[in-house]
Amino acid sequence: MSISLIYHKGKKVLFVDYSRCRSEEEMISTLHKAGMYIHQSIEKTLAYSDFSNTNWGIKFLNAAQRLKSEILDSKEEKGAMVGITNVQELLLKGYNIIAENKTMNFESKEKALDFLIKKSEEYA
Repeated sequence: MSISLIYHKGKKVLFVDYSRCRSEEEMISTLHKAGMYIHQSIEKTLAYSDFSNTNWGIKFLNAAQRLKSEILDSKEEKGAMVGITNVQELLLKGYNIIAENKTMNFESKEKALDFLIKKSEEYA
């Protein structure tokens, strides 16, 4: 399954697994599934995404930016990811500036999940 709930140190986290997506279109479909979950959630959502072995670019970022403005601004508390390449990290930095996004890339799942469950002021 491309999205699921996991628990890290007692906190609920939405896990969005892009690692099995073989095209940007599959990734966008997974993005929309995650967006629908977040939209229907009563509480703000912590989201962890795995982009290992993926190949995405501007088309995916444009879809993510639309979703962010429509849903995520009010419903996603924090986002963290692993598995992006150096080129993708540059695209992410540009996206974060344009979209005023705070999703962070991490070297490991454990570090990403620890970031999500820590209070925002600890990472300011």
